[in-house]
Amino acid sequence: MSDEATAHDTRARLLAALDARQAELIDLCAQTVRIPSENPPGDTTDITRFVRGYLQDAGLYVNEYAPRPERPNLVAAIGPADARPHLVLNSHLDTFPAGDGWDGSPFSGAVRDGRLYGRGASDMRVGLATSLFLARLIVDLELRLPGRLTFSYSSDEESGGIWGTRWLLEHVPELHGDGCLIGDQCGTWAIGIGEKGGCWLRLRTSGRSSHAAYGTRDSATAWLVRALQVLQSLEDLPPATPAALRPVVERERALVSAEWGEQAPDILERVTVNVGTVRGGTSINLVADSAVAEVDVRLPPGITAETVLATLEQRFAAAGVPSPEIEVIASFDPYFTPPEAAIVRATSANSARVRGEASLPVLRLGATDARFFRASGIPTVVFGPKAYNMGGPNEYVTLDDLAVVARVHAGVVVDFLYGEAGADDPDEPGGRAEIAHR
Repeated sequence: MSDEATAHDTRARLLAALDARQAELIDLCAQTVRIPSENPPGDTTDITRFVRGYLQDAGLYVNEYAPRPERPNLVAAIGPADARPHLVLNSHLDTFPAGDGWDGSPFSGAVRDGRLYGRGASDMRVGLATSLFLARLIVDLELRLPGRLTFSYSSDEESGGIWGTRWLLEHVPELHGDGCLIGDQCGTWAIGIGEKGGCWLRLRTSGRSSHAAYGTRDSATAWLVRALQVLQSLEDLPPATPAALRPVVERERALVSAEWGEQAPDILERVTVNVGTVRGGTSINLVADSAVAEVDVRLPPGITAETVLATLEQRFAAAGVPSPEIEVIASFDPYFTPPEAAIVRATSANSARVRGEASLPVLRLGATDARFFRASGIPTVVFGPKAYNMGGPNEYVTLDDLAVVARVHAGVVVDFLYGEAGADDPDEPGGRAEIAHR
């Protein structure tokens, strides 16, 4: 293909190859599901070996970074190191633990009735397989894309990303692109442009052990209960949604109940507090001398972890409750990509081409590695399949979603690198992708 090839021509060739080789993509996705990478314990060496081999077979040079030997990360690229625009396709390699209750093996990768089953199918083997397959197609078709396309694969997403994407962004400058696309679960109706933040806290209280019959004034567990009540009061903090996100949230409210559960509309702009674990005392008839609780606080855009911690200190004082010892286990502020960013416009335009209607920019409730890219100033979106039974037995994705995700990602790669993000293409037919397995 000549250097003068248009985005339209390149996109058409790439989509045609996706259609012709759809069975190959499905098989690749199934292969990745069959390789366990549960976190915990977090050992991703087997799936890393597979990914590295696949990319090398496609002709790409692969760099490995392993700040933790059992959790290696991979980075590969197409295009000159200094070329612009620069798009990053990010995937994580770890999954939730399989758990019990499955109908068959949790790593079967079985395909039946238009579905692909297995732990991690939605979170995020579809995105992983799509990224790998696009790399192979671009090489096989000898596409001369302008700019640079980087593929990153991280091993630590399910346990916080400290040794995965966060580490890569801190130590590998080549990962700092002009935009990032992540194929994690979201639902093809949605384009994740922002996420709630989080603050994980460990609260400790102390008391004095004595026989319960002689008074409980110095009970550590009683102090902890009162402290948790104060912590729960954070849910009444008023919304502080940035003006740029308000139209996004208002449109989102009408849809998220059906997609994410009936509580979703109410918590989009609200702090939520989950008391995950509570431990204290040694015997029913002894006053506890120590107690500890672990709490997950989720933060909507406009409310930071610093704000939450400062508010807690004020409310402990106002309630006359001794402030417990507070350990911040982890925290990440809420970030979002402006709706007018090129990566958002490219994803919207290509979702319209593939689905027949544009997907809706949304604020996601759960966290992904997108937060690290956004915190680094890199505009980032999440576009992936709808998750069915994620984290539970019999997780699956639909083959329809796999096809849609692959086609949208292919179009975004082309449009973003050609600098035509969001451009209308009157010669490009709309409508959903035709699914070859039917």
